[in-house]
Amino acid sequence: MWYSIRTETMAHFVDQFRYKFNKETQILLFSVCITEHRVIEHSIPILLFWEMTDAYRSSHDYTSDVLKMKNSNGSVFLTIRENQLTRRSYNFNTSEFERLIGKFRRSVNFDDVDETIDLSS
Repeated sequence: MWYSIRTETMAHFVDQFRYKFNKETQILLFSVCITEHRVIEHSIPILLFWEMTDAYRSSHDYTSDVLKMKNSNGSVFLTIRENQLTRRSYNFNTSEFERLIGKFRRSVNFDDVDETIDLSS
């Protein structure tokens, strides 16, 4: 199963990251502001994103079919698979990535995450 990406042009994007969680589909819409005029949106299974943040908080790297996160020398590399042939990679400094995780944890209540979803399909 591959997850969608959407690129938009926005003249005003207050935060570098935005999250919108759909409880019914268990999909997180993760938006990253690249420039003042470009925002990239990724649709990611919420459980994978949650597991990735747990791994970071435990000082571990994380790899799944959709996400890969590696912490190295004050930088965090996050790669999101867009489809079978394409990945999008981000290089964050540690403080940016900690803000990313903090905003995510404030935006999504873990009680709404269905841990029984089969992510292999």
